[in-house]
Amino acid sequence: MEYAETERVFMLIFIATISDERIRNKFEQIYFEYSRYLYVIGFNILRDKESIEDAMQQCFIKIFNNIDKINIIQSKQTKSFISVIMRNEAINIYNNNKALSSKIKPLDDEDDIEDQNSNVEEILAKAELKKEVYGYIKALNVNESNIIILKYVKGYSSEEISGLLGVSQEVVRQRLSRAKKKLVALITDNRRET
Repeated sequence: MEYAETERVFMLIFIATISDERIRNKFEQIYFEYSRYLYVIGFNILRDKESIEDAMQQCFIKIFNNIDKINIIQSKQTKSFISVIMRNEAINIYNNNKALSSKIKPLDDEDDIEDQNSNVEEILAKAELKKEVYGYIKALNVNESNIIILKYVKGYSSEEISGLLGVSQEVVRQRLSRAKKKLVALITDNRRET
């Protein structure tokens, strides 16, 4: 289990933006003391790198918003407090992903091509292309395929997806960006092989 580099970079940037030096130092100490521990909590619940990163970002934002409740950094109370936050964030993401998966119709059940005026060759070519693209989408992990389907198949806006998933629009943009990059890489790799 490898600790996510993108999560570390995000948090270092976040820490750098804190203007109050005392709070910044305290938050930085909390981050370096507990980040791996929190990652393990997220891993045990989510088992998906991107979801764990999202949960950790949400967790550390909540820790920052409640930093005045933390007196002693290396204490059972602090460890317990941040564990509860991380566990709740991970469970929320897990439940949102599970609920979202049940709402999204399986790709195999997509409606047939509606263009009845096209000739048979065009219909077959569109169907084959659609099937190929859906195959690539299915090869992504659940979070990535869900966000691609919501955005490009179902036509939801980033704001609507944010509401459905219970995460910020920035998290939606990050997930969508990662999913698109992986999708392009899958398609490109497959085209090179053929």
